[in-house]
Amino acid sequence: MLALVFVIGLPAADTWYKILGICVIVMMAVVYVAKAIIALRRDDYATSLESNDIPSHGADVKVLDGATYTLVKRSSPAAGQGSHYWLGDNGQEIDLTHDEASRLL
Repeated sequence: MLALVFVIGLPAADTWYKILGICVIVMMAVVYVAKAIIALRRDDYATSLESNDIPSHGADVKVLDGATYTLVKRSSPAAGQGSHYWLGDNGQEIDLTHDEASRLL
């Protein structure tokens, strides 16, 4: 939008206003490109703090009896439950063993 205003007002603008306008447009472009890059590189773990049952570590998976299980963090574990569990693509939940918990967490 600023580029459109700049092109429309170009013939009537003074040289210093043209230079200032170009600088403002370039700075805004750099800021919005940086924001887009940051949004694309956002860590999945940061978003998993807001919702339940989202994998806290995308790479922590295991395959058991043909099903793929992903490590999931519980937002509020009940008494006797661990803070993480395996969630299978078949819907089955498996608690972590002590060895897995010490290795993965």
